[in-house]
Parts: sequence; structure tokens; C-alpha cells
Amino acid sequence: MPEKHGRKQAKLTPEMEARKWQKGKSGNPAGRPKKEDCIADLLNMILRGKAPEKLVNKMKSVFVDSGPMTVREVILRAVCFKAMNGDMTAVNYISDRTEGRPKDIENSQQLDLKEFAEVLKGNYSHE
Repeated sequence: MPEKHGRKQAKLTPEMEARKWQKGKSGNPAGRPKKEDCIADLLNMILRGKAPEKLVNKMKSVFVDSGPMTVREVILRAVCFKAMNGDMTAVNYISDRTEGRPKDIENSQQLDLKEFAEVLKGNYSHE
């Protein structure tokens, strides 16, 4: 029997040979079945949609803009408006999305401030 990667390859029975895929033909001609609409897809569809005129007018009174807006745009403008009025949750949301989230201090190396001060003192002494 021929060997492939150190293993013996079994001979195919006539039944198995008949069911074997033919060259140039896909084993899955219909392709992968479509998934049902998931929450993320539905949310993205809603967010891409045209925002109600009432919301657009409210945002236009805050931000000078012309033309229609998507729901996503109205929501993000509302977050920006809250941040401009001092809402720190909105500020953190925007900075996390634009600058990236800061590394968690608990998981990073702890800095010994006394040791750091001694190092700085030694490097910058005026002797």
C-alpha cells in the first residue's frame, strides 16, 4: 500500500470510490448557508438608515451642518455634544475610540516612585 506521511493509506471500496468527489467539482455546490440576521447586522442596518428629521434638526442647532444624517451620525454628534458639556463618560468614550484605551495599570509593572526618584536624583545631580 502507498504511504502518505508515514501512515498506510487504505484502499477505497467500490462504493467509496463512487461517492468520491470528482476533480473540478465542489463538494459543497450550494455553498455555506446564509446566517440569520444577527444583532450586529440589524444594528448596523438601523445606524446606516436615515435619521428622523426631528433629531437631525436638533443636531443642526448644535452643529452647523447641511444635508441628511444617518442615525449613527446623530448618536455620535450627541455624544460629542455631551462631552463638550463636561460629561466625562462621553469624553472617555470618545478618547477610547479615537486614541485607544489605556493599558490597565494593575496588569502592567508597578512603578516604585521612591526608586524612580532616586534614579532621577542620581542622573540629574549638579555635582
